[in-house]
Amino acid sequence: MPGDPGLVSAERFRWLLDATTMAIVGVDGTGSIVMTNRQADHLFGYAPDALIGRPIELLVPESVQHAHVAYRDRYLHDPRTRPMGHGLRLSARRSDGSEFPAEISLAALETGGGILIAATVHDITARVAAERERERMQAELDRARRLESIGQLAAGIAHDFNNTLGIMLGQVEVLEDDVEALPSLDDPDARVALSAGLARIREAGQRAAQLTQGLLAFGQRQVVHAEPVELDEVVAEATRMLSHSLGGRVTLRTDFAAPGARVLADRGTLEQVLFNLTINARDALPDGGTITVTTRVVRLIDEEARSAGVSPGVYLCLEVRDTGTGIPPEVVERAFEPFFTTKPEGQGTGLGLATVHGTVQQAGGTVRLASEMGVGTTVRVLLPALKARPAAPAHPVARPVDRAGRRTGYRVLVVDDEPDLRELAGLLLRRGGYQVVIATSGEDAVEQARGTDVDVLLTDVSMPGMSGPETAEAVRAVRPAIQVVYMSGYARALATADGVAEGVVFIEKPVTRAALLERIDGVLGLATPPG
Repeated sequence: MPGDPGLVSAERFRWLLDATTMAIVGVDGTGSIVMTNRQADHLFGYAPDALIGRPIELLVPESVQHAHVAYRDRYLHDPRTRPMGHGLRLSARRSDGSEFPAEISLAALETGGGILIAATVHDITARVAAERERERMQAELDRARRLESIGQLAAGIAHDFNNTLGIMLGQVEVLEDDVEALPSLDDPDARVALSAGLARIREAGQRAAQLTQGLLAFGQRQVVHAEPVELDEVVAEATRMLSHSLGGRVTLRTDFAAPGARVLADRGTLEQVLFNLTINARDALPDGGTITVTTRVVRLIDEEARSAGVSPGVYLCLEVRDTGTGIPPEVVERAFEPFFTTKPEGQGTGLGLATVHGTVQQAGGTVRLASEMGVGTTVRVLLPALKARPAAPAHPVARPVDRAGRRTGYRVLVVDDEPDLRELAGLLLRRGGYQVVIATSGEDAVEQARGTDVDVLLTDVSMPGMSGPETAEAVRAVRPAIQVVYMSGYARALATADGVAEGVVFIEKPVTRAALLERIDGVLGLATPPG
């Protein structure tokens, strides 16, 4: 009747529900819809009051309707207010069966007729579309930056390798002329000149090899020989060498606070990380200053680990800090890109920090750079710490081993698709005392193994036709006891996150005589004195 307070109150409540911009659905304790406002009817595509008495699962995607019943029962057992935007990405279902992304808040109210649950539904289709567009644009930006890096990488490779090859080729031409003009190598001066020229070729080749290692480390494709190493020991030895190359106006200070603590890393690449960081710090001190190298053990908990981009745990921290000119923010953002450098032409390749980043990531760690103009720069490297090692038992002093005489009884099967490289490997092995059989391909190696007794297979990894691993498998079928040594400058398929795959003996190209003989001796047990 007119003027009835209860009726007026209900009308006001209905007016209030319809006035809000949010869709609201009321559900009772049985899961039946008992109330909807105008926005809910419009959002879900139903006529006014058409949803009354229907199960709430009607508005839930079919794929999760069964699970929703169980969730609803759990919520009724312990009803709590769930605010909007609390992190769940949900979906709702319209009358035509179409679905849309939604945020849903829940609130429970005890009434005389039982519990009433109010679900407020917000259609976030536009927001999700905007997020996807931002992600797409970010992906495009990342792709453009990667392409830019690849272009810089190619230009840097061409520049540095052309310089190195120019030295090598030019020196070879000089030596060829000198050799033709030499009456005899008995002349001491002639031998000195020839040796000096050969030394320059070797040095140029070593520079090219170092550049390749830097590129591989940047791409995380470098074959590393990871082993437990004491960080303080490696850093102390490296800083002693560095102290003589920083110049008289630069002071190098150290503070080692991780005695005995170890990381699983390649010693050489770890030293290279410190060299690159320290040389960069030196270059930031044109008028002199101080470089401080420190180590310490840190334990990162959840929030700290997430901020550093690593898993929680114990890490060894290597920090290089300088009092130099500092780095502008726009340069800090690109500091780890390959061949990006602000140094003058000829004073840097831009591979230093990129190499550091790739090497540290390959070891399971992370690297962070912080800088302030006019104050200086700090680079912090975090590497996972190994558990403390037990005391090692005392070992007797090993007797010298006469390897050359023992090598004559073993035969090595060498296979590489590059003729000059396989002939060079064969020559080095013969001069070291081994018998050698040469194969031009994987298929040829299998045939050679059928007809010749061989003890070691030395094979390239990447070859046309049969690859190195395929060749090894086929040769082992013929010679089950054969030992295998792989050689390659790039072996992603054989490398794991911690270095070379377990059970695989590896030698990196360019191959040196010492490294080659060391690997072959090792698989044959010639490094151990005969019992």
